[in-house]
Amino acid sequence: MPKVAASWSSLMYRSLTHDTQLAAMRTSLAGQQAAVRTWNAEAAAANRADRTALATVATATTADTRARADLSAARTALTGAQQNLVTARQTLTTAKQTLAAAGITVTAAKRGLTTADRNLTAARQRLVAAKRNLTTAKQNLASAKQNLTLAKRNLAAADRRNPRNAVAVKRATTAVTRAATALNHATATVPRATTAVTSATTAVAQAGTAVTQAGAGVTQATAGADRAITRVTRATTGVIRATTAVTAATKTVGVRKAQTQTTAADLAAAAKAERAARARIAEATAGAATGATAVTRTQQAITALPTAASLAGQAAALSRDVVTQVRANFKIEDTTQVYGVTVHRSVAFAFQHMIDAAKADGVQLSGGGFRTTQRQIELRTINGCPDVWTAPSSSCRVPTAIPGRSLHELGLAVDITSGGRTISSKTAAFKWLTAHAKTYGFVNFPVEAWHWSISGN
Repeated sequence: MPKVAASWSSLMYRSLTHDTQLAAMRTSLAGQQAAVRTWNAEAAAANRADRTALATVATATTADTRARADLSAARTALTGAQQNLVTARQTLTTAKQTLAAAGITVTAAKRGLTTADRNLTAARQRLVAAKRNLTTAKQNLASAKQNLTLAKRNLAAADRRNPRNAVAVKRATTAVTRAATALNHATATVPRATTAVTSATTAVAQAGTAVTQAGAGVTQATAGADRAITRVTRATTGVIRATTAVTAATKTVGVRKAQTQTTAADLAAAAKAERAARARIAEATAGAATGATAVTRTQQAITALPTAASLAGQAAALSRDVVTQVRANFKIEDTTQVYGVTVHRSVAFAFQHMIDAAKADGVQLSGGGFRTTQRQIELRTINGCPDVWTAPSSSCRVPTAIPGRSLHELGLAVDITSGGRTISSKTAAFKWLTAHAKTYGFVNFPVEAWHWSISGN
């Protein structure tokens, strides 16, 4: 198809579809404007969501910071509690060691007291024996004195006896000597017995002092043991309290750790929501901008859209050039059928819409379009033209163009019929065509009511 014919066809297509195009453009514009409003609403909603997300992030950050601080404090408290537990256990160990040492000291003190008691008992027994010995010595001294006095009396009696009995004197003298010796011995025994009593009394006093001191040692050791028991009790209580504190601190650390995990998750979720809101803002802003650009372009396109009449006028201005170029390059393959009428492809769309429009108005159109040169020759003959090749069409009984000049041979003209009959200037079809055919690019050849072509020839 020649370029100018394609241009004519395009202009007519645009002209005949002008209202549809305009409606589509307006529909598109309305959709674009709605999209812009939707994007703007989305941007506003995203901005609100972003502000909410930022506030949530701030709150979550504060909560997370507080939770981390609480966790750190809980861990510090746990460390302190653990150290206190270690110290309490060490104190308990020391107290138990002290108690064990105090027990040993008490045992030793009791042993010392037992020994002192034994020593006191022995000293008292020695004192009793010494006193008994002293009494015996004094008794022996008194007896020796009596015996000596008696012996001296017997000696004196023996000396006074007359006749003097030498044997008796001698025996009495021997008895005096023995009594004197016994007296001397008894006299010497009493001081020794007295000294023994004094020594035993001193030993008893010393043993009593030792017992007193050992009792004081036992009392002191027992008091030390009691103090050690008190320290062990207190240390045990301290260990229990420290253990309880460690347990509580461990539980607190667990709670604080869980809180930290929760706040960290909340912060991450808030940050994710904020990023999503920013992405929504960016997407909505870009969408609104793109939509605004599309609206502007569509509005410009609507403003720049030529009217149907203008487009049809432009096509009409090209009609003679269309005829010239189609004639120079015509091939039968360039034709097509529209409702049984063969026409050039360049005018097929316009011709079909013209028939459809007439039918919508109650006018039935059909006709004869393309014919071969041979058929044109035959018609010249049938229509009584004086000369097939040279006589003007007006010389024929029915005006018929010279072969090679007819637009029918190009499919650019149609002899319109209506109801199976060729139309005349008085038919409804002619009147409709007169009112509307120009819209579809067809013009009447004035002397032939039925002949309509794109150039009016």
